[in-house]
Amino acid sequence: MKSARDIKIINDIFYRLAEGVSQLYDGAFDVRLVLDHRDRYPDARSFAMSSADTIYVSPKLLGADEARIEGLLMHELAHVYMLKLGLHAHTELQTDELAYVLFDKRIYYDKDDVQTTQPGRHPRPSYLPNN
Repeated sequence: MKSARDIKIINDIFYRLAEGVSQLYDGAFDVRLVLDHRDRYPDARSFAMSSADTIYVSPKLLGADEARIEGLLMHELAHVYMLKLGLHAHTELQTDELAYVLFDKRIYYDKDDVQTTQPGRHPRPSYLPNN
């Protein structure tokens, strides 16, 4: 079983990143983080999804290293930002590039093809879905 410490780490990173985005967004940037226990993350590299007001994370994220958590949340917050602007038709590559603009930090892809802030592959590997 994962610890309350794992949840605190995810929450701390989320709130730090969301606060930074809210300072750049024109208006209220309200977004919540939900630990989602539903069976929506079948792929080994599926850890999160988002809507215009919620980021859902899989329990698989518990125990992940902080670079993976940060990379995933940066990516999802960039999705939320675009959705709030009404930009529903955007690609995963565009999402990663917006994350770089928002956070001044590059998203890389690790050996498991998951977002991270540790040096790895950049840009997003072409064999991954891009829509």
